Amino acid sequence: MSEPNADCEAVLARLAQFLDGECVEAEADEIRSHLDACDRCVEDADVALALKALVQRCCRAAAAPQTLRTAIWTTYSRDQRISVEYTEITSVRFPPQ
Repeated sequence: MSEPNADCEAVLARLAQFLDGECVEAEADEIRSHLDACDRCVEDADVALALKALVQRCCRAAAAPQTLRTAIWTTYSRDQRISVEYTEITSVRFPPQ
């Protein structure tokens, strides 16, 4: 396996946002292109996807403590209201489309 290069570091720094669908399409296309050519980064992405699925499965019934909810709401309601939509991951497939 090759050592990570600057491209790998840039992709891995944005991997979570990519997997969460939070990248603009041009950025997502760049990341997909890199992942198509880089086995090392694909392995890291596979691990991240598996971890996300595990956390979602294990924490499905868990609720955040009210103090955390209040702190988040207070912090974000000052400047903007946010809307978060959760979807259940039923299978791990890479790369996300």
